[in-house]
Amino acid sequence: MASCATKAGRYCKQAQDAILRHKKHAMHNLEFKGEYHRYLPHIQPPGATFFITTRVAGSLPESVMLRLAQQAARVKAKDGVEGAPDTEADLHARGRFWFREYERLLHEAKSGPRWLADDRIAAILAEAMHYRDREHYQLDAFCIMPNHLHVVLMPLPQSEIPPDVSLCHDGEGNVGYIELTPDGSPRFVKVEYYSLAKITHRIKRRSAREGNKVLNRRGELWEHESYDHYIRDHEEWQRTIDYVLNNPVKAGTGRNGNGATCETMWRKMASCARLSDHWHKMASCATRSSARYHLAPP
Repeated sequence: MASCATKAGRYCKQAQDAILRHKKHAMHNLEFKGEYHRYLPHIQPPGATFFITTRVAGSLPESVMLRLAQQAARVKAKDGVEGAPDTEADLHARGRFWFREYERLLHEAKSGPRWLADDRIAAILAEAMHYRDREHYQLDAFCIMPNHLHVVLMPLPQSEIPPDVSLCHDGEGNVGYIELTPDGSPRFVKVEYYSLAKITHRIKRRSAREGNKVLNRRGELWEHESYDHYIRDHEEWQRTIDYVLNNPVKAGTGRNGNGATCETMWRKMASCARLSDHWHKMASCATRSSARYHLAPP
């Protein structure tokens, strides 16, 4: 078996190669996929709710991102058995490590663009997130920081689900429901969900187009790839909502503001919400209210 140092070097080289592949193929395919990899692994269980973080282009130097990838590679080399496939627990643990460092770097960044601190750009981004809310996805909460965005949302089905059916999984992991054919035999009807990659791409594209007009600039406003994590249960959902809304305080901006804008779309979780290990669907009877928090300038 290779030494830990040798494995770390191999994984670091793989991290560098992954960055290059990501830069070349970042937006090739935005259709729904249950699992895929770019620079980061992405898993979209049908019907899941997601915590997403995306950042302004150039907010972190590429050298910093490469160093972060190498740190994550060393964690993989230390914890993993060479040649063994990653388990979901492995991916989850490394994802948490990667995100903690990523978030810290964004909060501590002393250089790079901070366009989202501009109230005009924050308003454009908020409008872009609301544009397809309750049509392509259900928006739960978001927080716009000066150089990055946190959002919690659930991609919606592309077609209407009959109100009197229960969702279930088939043998291939698809989500759907059972209906009776004219002859009375049961048939599984697969439910297609909007692609998370396409949702985030459209939010970025809409906000970048209008934001660049305000900033009188051209070029990329956003980094191509976003971090995303699917939420396993109601307790994690609540913790995630709290994390998003408290992110300005965590970053050390607190009531000084520093351009943070937070909003929550779901202040109360109704008891009729339906949960399972692999998907999380908010029922229509959930109580919706909206509150907007503009932190006071220093």
